[in-house]
Amino acid sequence: MRPKVLQLPLRLHPGFVRKSYLGLCAAVIFGLAAAIIYPVMELGEARKLMDATALWQTGTDAESASVEGHETSHNFILNSYRLNVEFVDQTGGQHKGKVEFDSLFASVDQKAPVHVKYDPQNPDRFTFSWMIDMKATAWASIAFMSLIGLGIGLLCLVVARQLIHKLAAARRAAVDAVESSVALVKIVEIRKNGRATGVMKYQYNTTGAAGKTKRREVLFNVKKQQAPLYFDRAGSRMFVLQPPAPHQPVVLRNDFYPFDVSEHDRPALLARLERLRGESEGEA
Repeated sequence: MRPKVLQLPLRLHPGFVRKSYLGLCAAVIFGLAAAIIYPVMELGEARKLMDATALWQTGTDAESASVEGHETSHNFILNSYRLNVEFVDQTGGQHKGKVEFDSLFASVDQKAPVHVKYDPQNPDRFTFSWMIDMKATAWASIAFMSLIGLGIGLLCLVVARQLIHKLAAARRAAVDAVESSVALVKIVEIRKNGRATGVMKYQYNTTGAAGKTKRREVLFNVKKQQAPLYFDRAGSRMFVLQPPAPHQPVVLRNDFYPFDVSEHDRPALLARLERLRGESEGEA
């Protein structure tokens, strides 16, 4: 049996615990907000569109109408309209109001005639032809934005679940784990706007109880002198603590993070690991 490098139990690094809880709270709060706020906002848009459609069936035609405003395209997917409409009712009264709506994958034909219908009992309540012409794509926009909110909520739920599993695995590994290693499959440099961030993604595979292989990854910042704690001198395998199933392996950083190992103890532990690396290569 290979001698151990670390002596259990270990203490979790306070920064790791704090970061895990902050990330969990942020994921839950942001996810719930997106899953609730987006559909609620679109519910208001749906009611506005239904009211405009009903008024178009029963309203009185305006004598004349004009419109001006702005169209904003969001990556040619969603077109937003913020318009100012002016019209004259059948008694000669002048009215003006704002109309706002979104359209999915379609734009208003701005050369089309502008027709307005209004409520004779309340002329300031009106609807106009451009919005009615885009009714189908406006409904598609409402559904699309609602699904985006629900999708963000679901994504945040997945992130929260991963954080919980990661924290649980580290807690268990701190008191009950076997020293092992995982093969480093690929290193991916993370860039932002074409520039290096210093963050590297170290990918490895694990095999579940059903024999299914799953790709996992850890992130380390090389600008901060961070790297995996390698199991071998070649740097082809990463040192891990493997807690009992179903917990995932915990990959250690070169300062033993996510565990709290003092700077005083690190040199002796690293020297012990280096001796074990040499012994393993000699046996090979």
